[in-house]
Amino acid sequence: MTINRTHVECALKAVENMLPDPHVPGIIASDDEWGAAVSAGKVLLGIGLENVQGEDKGEALLRRTQDWLVALLQAGALGRRERVDAGGKQTCNSQA
Repeated sequence: MTINRTHVECALKAVENMLPDPHVPGIIASDDEWGAAVSAGKVLLGIGLENVQGEDKGEALLRRTQDWLVALLQAGALGRRERVDAGGKQTCNSQA
């Protein structure tokens, strides 16, 4: 999927603004911080991995988002709605 570069840059700026600073192991994150990480992941998925990786800022934001999402899963902090949503997508993908 190809998106106008200006749109990619705007989306990456939005992720940069919504995503908390890099995750620091051992900190206690708030629900808002976890939610920001999930939202950032959704935005990055929406613009596509190829578009994200095509930008230097995108690579850094992808790593930051991945770190937060791994920490979220390790902490068991994924909300019920997100677990259901992820499970539904996994089920749909496995049937394809």
